[in-house]
Amino acid sequence: MSTTIPTVVRCTDEARVLRFLNKIDNTLPVSLSSRVDLVEFARENLERGYVFAIEDAEGELACAAIFYYHFLIDNEAYLDLMATVPGYGGRGYATAVMDAMESAAKRDGMIAFHLHTNDTNTAALSLYGKRGYKIIAHDPKVHMKKEL
Repeated sequence: MSTTIPTVVRCTDEARVLRFLNKIDNTLPVSLSSRVDLVEFARENLERGYVFAIEDAEGELACAAIFYYHFLIDNEAYLDLMATVPGYGGRGYATAVMDAMESAAKRDGMIAFHLHTNDTNTAALSLYGKRGYKIIAHDPKVHMKKEL
């Protein structure tokens, strides 16, 4: 049986991003809302970066990557958040979103992607490792990097 991956879109709607953040907040190893104000997080990331996502049938974000470019640090990009809403896992959404994100970054002149994740987030470590991200530090989170 063939599964068609929905199209990855760039989302610029703060309300939709905020609804997504609220849906995935407590699924993260450390809730995002315990570290940042979700409204400010959505707003700041939309102002400085990008949200690439796959939408569900109702047009809500089912999976998204929030990232931005560091032009002052050798044209390297930073993945701030990658998450899938519960119930949408295992469909290849994260892979499709990351493919689109990395392609856009490379096209825009970025030479690498950085990210941090929790060392107990084995699903994330597995996904990123399979995609070629290498652990470069524990500071105290796991800092990973992929050359584009």
